[in-house]
Amino acid sequence: MTEKNRHGGELRGRDIRFDFSVNVNPLGMPEAARTALLSDWKIYEEYPDDGYKELREALAARFDVKKAQIVCGNGASDLIYRLCLCGGFRKVLLPVPSFTEYQRALEMAGCEIRYFYTEEHCGFVPDEKILEAITPDLDALFLCNPGNPAGGLMSGELMKKISERCRRASVMLISDECFLDFVQGAENASALGCLREEAEKNSGEGGGIAVIRAFTKIFAMAGLRLGFAVFSSEETARKVYGWGAPWQVSGPAQAAALAILGAGGDFYIEKTKSYIADQRFFMEGELKKLGFSTVPGCANYILFRGPEDLGGRLAKRGFSIRDCSDYRGLKIDRENMERSAAAQKGAGGKTAGERYYRIAVKKERENRLLLQEMERYVKWL
Repeated sequence: MTEKNRHGGELRGRDIRFDFSVNVNPLGMPEAARTALLSDWKIYEEYPDDGYKELREALAARFDVKKAQIVCGNGASDLIYRLCLCGGFRKVLLPVPSFTEYQRALEMAGCEIRYFYTEEHCGFVPDEKILEAITPDLDALFLCNPGNPAGGLMSGELMKKISERCRRASVMLISDECFLDFVQGAENASALGCLREEAEKNSGEGGGIAVIRAFTKIFAMAGLRLGFAVFSSEETARKVYGWGAPWQVSGPAQAAALAILGAGGDFYIEKTKSYIADQRFFMEGELKKLGFSTVPGCANYILFRGPEDLGGRLAKRGFSIRDCSDYRGLKIDRENMERSAAAQKGAGGKTAGERYYRIAVKKERENRLLLQEMERYVKWL
């Protein structure tokens, strides 16, 4: 059996009281969705609409596209795999570090991956150098915006330049925006505007655009599973849909999503954005006070450097955080490790190497408890 990538949530059981390795909306599922899930047991007993027509119509209205451009699936990962398997990609450009399932899906499809390494001082966000890396011998470009695991946001201006470059080189632009709804003022950073323009031209030129989003994280539906993709090409959408098994979206997931869309959902999203911004600012400040080096970002998670034994010691105290050692392009160089060890030794502490960790922004009380445990660890050093 092929070993799966780690995404957090692996440390389960009564020993882990607070799981900061999974970055789901701390405000929980919207009340409209909960009501829908408890009000009609038929959605659990009957087969769901295989074409999820009503859901596609609601999503099309929300994002100002045609329903034929939308495909839904069992979370965003399902759509990523289906797109890679049916896309016929031979060579793909992939900025790293990034969501590890892109690499795994592309490898499964037998695709050659050309990596574009980003830098920490830029928040691991691609800069304009990526424009030179987009060449006609590529079939597609995968972007994660905001990035994962750092949470940095690419500007709308750069996204437009990338879109135009991809169009000229006939490279498909795939933008994963599953965490965009957590970020204040991020609407202009979306590739949806470029996608609509591409769809209106309907020229058949270029590689096309796909934008992937999900209800999973922003609406706390990780167990229900619901992702969706918007394509500039209806033909590509039909192909991706055809590569899925029957009943791609469960009845409960459809009911919950329709309830959220019917209730608007915007107030809940804006409330979430405000909460995340406040708590992230607080947590970043406290981490820096404790001597941890944080990476610039704006999503509902924080990437930082910490001693190699930090994750294990926190786990013993009932706190799980995401060890990011498995991310390509996220290794701390030897010079930094030696400098860190020397600083710790000079301060009378124990010498240890460093690694990157990611923590989710959760409820305020939980955030404070984690920070208290991290302070305890620092004092122990």
